[in-house]
Amino acid sequence: MAKDEILLDINLDLFPIQTELRFEERTDLNWEKHTFSTELLKFSWSHDTDRSPGLVEYISPIDQQRLHWIWNDHQAAEVDDRDWGRYLILAAEEIDVMLYDDRRYLLAIPATVPLPRFLARAATLCSGLAPESGKIGEDAIGGLPAGHAVDIYTAVPPSIAQSISEKLSQNLLRYDINIENGKAII
Repeated sequence: MAKDEILLDINLDLFPIQTELRFEERTDLNWEKHTFSTELLKFSWSHDTDRSPGLVEYISPIDQQRLHWIWNDHQAAEVDDRDWGRYLILAAEEIDVMLYDDRRYLLAIPATVPLPRFLARAATLCSGLAPESGKIGEDAIGGLPAGHAVDIYTAVPPSIAQSISEKLSQNLLRYDINIENGKAII
């Protein structure tokens, strides 16, 4: 087994997480809440449980603990990890947000939609370096809005980038990414 395959030979992807979700009739909690916006790629104050599907973050008024529910019509299921939850919603709406430069081996991920922990670790281990910060230019790219902040992982071979994208039900958007003087140009 090649080194690239060993790094991602873990059974972490959206399908098992999605099949383990247990939707049931629920009433909306009367807590502070934020809804994940697929247009802005971040949690916002607006909240609409009628939107299907939707990821809502609830904050307990007592201990500030956070719950994340995925709503589907008037049913909701708790998702344990909000990073996976965001990608579940993006996959359901078929929104692609991962950029890949296969000439420079650079993988750009929206800063507000971080990779789930083990996938982020796999991307980081490719170079041993933390991702660099960058910004999308004046034009939107795929599901990434113009001016959106991104994290750029370096030295990510195509097989790792493809495996990460498949585990998140994303299509890699091929794009030229340049890093000059420590600044990403996208």
